Amino acid sequence: MANLIKILALFAVIFMLQACDMTHDPIPVIDDNQAIIAPEDSHTFVERAGSIDDQSAFIQFKGFEGSQTLLQFTGHDTRSITVSQHVTEGRFMVVLIDPYDVVTLLRETTDIQLSQGVYRIKIVGEGASGTVSINIQHS
Repeated sequence: MANLIKILALFAVIFMLQACDMTHDPIPVIDDNQAIIAPEDSHTFVERAGSIDDQSAFIQFKGFEGSQTLLQFTGHDTRSITVSQHVTEGRFMVVLIDPYDVVTLLRETTDIQLSQGVYRIKIVGEGASGTVSINIQHS
C-alpha cells in the first residue's frame, strides 16, 4: 500500500510539472500594438539612470522590458523630434502615439505636423540595454 501511495504521489508531481510547462508566454509588449498604445505603463529595468524634462530625455538602461512613457505634450503646430539610440542588447524602439492612438516609429530626426490633442513618446523594449536621447523642438 505504501508503494502505491508513493507511485501516485510521483505521478501527481510529474503531472503538475507538465502542467506548468503547458502555459504560453504572453506576447512581448514590443510585438503588441494594444499594449504599446495603452495609457498606463508596464515596465521593469535591471538598471536605469538619466534625466527627463518637458522637452527632452536621456536614459541609460539595462534589462528593460515593457513600455514607459517618457514625454507627453499637446500641440497644434510642427515639431522636430530627434532620437539618438545605441542598443547593445535586446529589442528596443521609440514611438510617438498621436491622439488617435496611431503609432509612429521614431528614428533620427522626424518633423511632425501635430493636430490638436495629446501626444506621447514611449520607449518599448524586450531584454534591452543601451542608451536613448530624445529632444523635441518647435519647427
